[in-house]
Amino acid sequence: KVEEVHHKIADKIKEKIQPKNAGYYLSFTTDCWPGMTESLMCLTCHFINKEWTRKQVEVNTKVMNGSHTGEYLTETFPNMLEEWNIRKDRASLVLRDRGAN
Repeated sequence: KVEEVHHKIADKIKEKIQPKNAGYYLSFTTDCWPGMTESLMCLTCHFINKEWTRKQVEVNTKVMNGSHTGEYLTETFPNMLEEWNIRKDRASLVLRDRGAN
């Protein structure tokens, strides 16, 4: 049941971020949260829809298997895009939080 709901929501998000709905270019932000046993990284997609309204959707939250560094993001980000069938050339901007995690 949970998996069905996940797939339905993922399909809706994928439709929202298609070029016909979100324009070609997308921007992304990441945020990381440290934990006692594991750390998480969230990827949020930002775009302007056909009605010129700013929108954002969380597309991925992953357990981090490395340090919270730019190098880690550089390795992880393309894989996160691939999971959502987002071409790398659609990413116009990627911002990373500068918090002391």
